[in-house]
Amino acid sequence: QKSFSLLLLASASYAASTPYISGQVTSTEQFLYGKFRAQVTGPGTKGSCVGFFTEWTGPDYDYLWWNSVEMELVPSLDTTPLSIDLSYGDGIDRRQAQSYDPSFQSGSDAHIYEFTWTPNEVTFSADGQTLKTFQKGDPYVDNQSKHQNIMFNMWAPRWDAHDEDWSKGRDDSTMPWFAKADWIEYYSWDGETDAFNYEWRDEFDSLETSKWTVAHEFGFDVNLSTYMNTQVYAEEGQLVLKLEKNNQSVLSHSNESSTFL
Repeated sequence: QKSFSLLLLASASYAASTPYISGQVTSTEQFLYGKFRAQVTGPGTKGSCVGFFTEWTGPDYDYLWWNSVEMELVPSLDTTPLSIDLSYGDGIDRRQAQSYDPSFQSGSDAHIYEFTWTPNEVTFSADGQTLKTFQKGDPYVDNQSKHQNIMFNMWAPRWDAHDEDWSKGRDDSTMPWFAKADWIEYYSWDGETDAFNYEWRDEFDSLETSKWTVAHEFGFDVNLSTYMNTQVYAEEGQLVLKLEKNNQSVLSHSNESSTFL
């Protein structure tokens, strides 16, 4: 468990060309508690990061009151390529409980990633295997209380984005790289019965802009890729994110609602 203090630069003061471009979608709806599932295939390439997670994005966003529940594929960490992360802000800094599970290897195959989030417990699973549970009484659970958006992204971490180097081994001559979601599901949580109730599954026959916002010309300082709407599309029943070299010298505009780590 650790705290992070990372520069988030206002768009008025920061515009930098990045070597890569990639994609991110954010649900238009926000959720307080529930079960979140996705069948995701990552590229399995070192230097990439694929995230399926929820995060508070506002209104009245303030980094110091961060809330997120995150699963990220990080192939640069050969023996522990899955990051599990529960974070909150205490008004002073972002507090982050990040760990790497040695029992799960994501590779470049499709897997089902799942997390459940209630005021009593947060549990992370992959392919039906429980990987980590946080219980009520832990500040990382007790402070996970803000409405959050579902997010799916792929990005290129800078070497100093984490204590562990998520960028090592990157060979961009093998780009483009693709991350794909076959489906994303949401179940609401019933506080009286402590049960999860199925609400919807998006199978991505098309990209519904009423349900998903596609990031465009957006990034943050330890991300070597800029999110562009050209890098996100639905194809053959999958949501596709494409990470490739930036041959257009597009600009990345960061602001305080940026998503990272």
